[in-house]
Amino acid sequence: MEDVAADAVRTAIITNFKEDREMKGMEKMKGTTTDPVCGMSVTTEGASASVNYNGTDYYFCCKDCADKFSEDPGKYAEQTKSSHCC
Repeated sequence: MEDVAADAVRTAIITNFKEDREMKGMEKMKGTTTDPVCGMSVTTEGASASVNYNGTDYYFCCKDCADKFSEDPGKYAEQTKSSHCC
């Protein structure tokens, strides 16, 4: 009987651990995007710069990438759209 109870506890701990890891991964992904100029992964909250173009916010790893985007936003915005699979 103790083995069954111990197995149940182990299974519950493992399941909770996996669910916790998945939730933390989703939280990390939630505020992350790709710099449309250099392709780096950036967080939306901690981005060095952002530009709103045609109602969409774009986030950048540095001011230089934001400046480059601002010179020709259509070019980078179109590349961003075409890089998605859906």
